Amino acid sequence: MTNYSTKAAEPFWNGVDAFQKHIVRLNDNGGSGWYGIIPDSSSATPGVSTFLAMQVFVNQTNTKSIGELMSPVISDLKNATGIAPLHGIVAFPSMSSMYLAIFSGNDTTGLQTRLASRLVSRSFFESGNSTQLTKGLKGLSFGPGEAVVGVVTGGQVSRNRDIKSGLNPAWRDTMVHVIIVRFMSADMTFEEQEAVASNITEHDVPMLRSLEPGKMGAYGNEADADEVNFQESFWGENYPRLRGIKKWRDPGDLFIVRKGVGSESWDDNGLCRVS
Repeated sequence: MTNYSTKAAEPFWNGVDAFQKHIVRLNDNGGSGWYGIIPDSSSATPGVSTFLAMQVFVNQTNTKSIGELMSPVISDLKNATGIAPLHGIVAFPSMSSMYLAIFSGNDTTGLQTRLASRLVSRSFFESGNSTQLTKGLKGLSFGPGEAVVGVVTGGQVSRNRDIKSGLNPAWRDTMVHVIIVRFMSADMTFEEQEAVASNITEHDVPMLRSLEPGKMGAYGNEADADEVNFQESFWGENYPRLRGIKKWRDPGDLFIVRKGVGSESWDDNGLCRVS
């Protein structure tokens, strides 16, 4: 685990950029995991920004070698932020013991949030564009406690590219799955809730999409509920084949789901067929 907090905006984002420059190297050495960016993380002390990351090295128990891998990251974070980040390495005997230790009691099911996501390719990072990603994330809208999470994929996800499935092929080229988390509340008016949703669809997602125009996609389970061109975003070049299978197995459209395969035959609420 690695984290730092600061009230100074520029050093905070410099630290985000410094970390992202190491993602490919860590991934090539077996690292996956996630990192969280919370520009206004504390209601008690407004203006404090927090960055936290958890890198997981599966089937590696030599904490000394992991420390050597992480050492340049810690050094660059300190140079970028002027803060010595908190950092620790823990070896777990199994994946289940790690999950129980870290995520026990942390089930977020049912929280009133609105999500959006975008896949960012390995080639984007390899081309030295991590700073462009940092600028894009910095340009998103954030309320108190709202975050962006980067899930580091690569590894086996990329190596399994020859397996035929309905998965968007863009996943095989993905280095980071970026998730936008925005809060909604039952106390908000419908107009306020719609403003949150519209800002995601019309501002935040297009900003991330512009980083790699015409390629990549989004993860349907953590995507914008109003994802534009969802067929391409969720399934890419696989969509025509999936649409054909849907027509073959369910010619009467008995099974439908909003923004799912074949849902373009229905209105946005899934109540009426589109003539």
